[in-house]
Amino acid sequence: SAAATPISRVRQQRVPTPFRGTPLREDAEAWCPVCLDDLAAKRVMTLQPCRHVLHRTCGLLWLETREDWTSASCPMCRTRVRGMKDHKGAAMTPVIPLGSTGQPTWGYACTPFTINQLLRSTELRLEECTQQESAAAAAGDCGPEYMRDFAEEKERLAERTRILEQLRERVVNGEDADDGAPQVDLQRARRLLEMLQTQEEQLRQMQQTRDRLLQERQAAQQVQSRPVLPMQQTQQRPQPAAAPSILHQGLMLYLQHAQERQVQQAPPVEAVRRQVEARGFAQPTASSIHRRLATEQQVQQRRAAVAARAARAAAVAAPVSQFAPPTVGRSPAAARPTASSRIRAAAVANAAAAAATTWAPRALHRTLEEELARALTLGGGAHEPAAGGVGRAAFETARAADAAADESQLDDSVFDVSVLTPPVRARIGRSDDAPMLGPIA
Repeated sequence: SAAATPISRVRQQRVPTPFRGTPLREDAEAWCPVCLDDLAAKRVMTLQPCRHVLHRTCGLLWLETREDWTSASCPMCRTRVRGMKDHKGAAMTPVIPLGSTGQPTWGYACTPFTINQLLRSTELRLEECTQQESAAAAAGDCGPEYMRDFAEEKERLAERTRILEQLRERVVNGEDADDGAPQVDLQRARRLLEMLQTQEEQLRQMQQTRDRLLQERQAAQQVQSRPVLPMQQTQQRPQPAAAPSILHQGLMLYLQHAQERQVQQAPPVEAVRRQVEARGFAQPTASSIHRRLATEQQVQQRRAAVAARAARAAAVAAPVSQFAPPTVGRSPAAARPTASSRIRAAAVANAAAAAATTWAPRALHRTLEEELARALTLGGGAHEPAAGGVGRAAFETARAADAAADESQLDDSVFDVSVLTPPVRARIGRSDDAPMLGPIA
């Protein structure tokens, strides 16, 4: 190799052929992918179509030791080799895969056609190698390892010629190709045995790794399940609980508020069930309970809408004097209501009336009451709204909505069929569940 034998003189001329993978540049060291030596130490060849460059001797030995044409691929990229070129870019004589030995045997060359083809290609390669050796010796710019490469190739080709001559004599003497079949079968069986041994070794290593991991897991479980002695209990210190983060606290408060709101807005299904059972009717069905709850909600929404319209009408028809605050201790100019104060009071009254039509919680109505009180003062001292004014109507509307939302027991007076729409009234009067609920009037 190049590391064992010092190279005093190397070939100065570089390969101009472009290729991929192993560049031949003056500023970069090129190496052979088979023997990992410098490419300049020996002759080179380029594989087609991948254009990877490697030593000529290494490349020929690599391709000739393949089992068949399908495995004749590039050692770098595993691309199937379609052809070869020498260091000058000329096409080289194709090679034939000969098996693991790299030489023809009775199993790989058992016909006259194959033997004659191998003899002809071997003679051409031997003649080509002799011409290249003469040219390199005449140039005088190659090192001893470069010249030794010619001698090794010529020796291998001479041995191949001798083997092919013996095989041709056996064919001429009438020996059949089946006589070499056991040799081929033995080689294939040996390769399969090597593959099985490799897989068995890998499986054994995996089993050992699995057993080791299981033992470690069992040991860890035994340590965790071991009882703690009283001495160890006194030595152990309680770990302080980690304080919840601000985000965690916020999420918990949000979930708590959502649950409370869901409970407040949930319809009183159990109240309906208890009322129906107290009246002595049969066991109510799910459809009857939900239909009665829907009827109750429609009645309450209709009454709240009527109250809201009444509040808006009172706000529109109310005289300006109802918005005026007490004039005690004030000048007539200060007691005169302004347009902005009237607009503000009317807007707050409308907001209270709109809130009464929904299932708003009690806190919202209290907020609206405070806003109404501030709006009706018009910047003066606090006072109760007039009995017939818009403030009193808004107060009554909000309180009525609170009372309707807080009812936990159902009463017959709540269900006023006269305010329902005809489709809802027809649905309540269906014959399937009507006997179970009884008359609603």
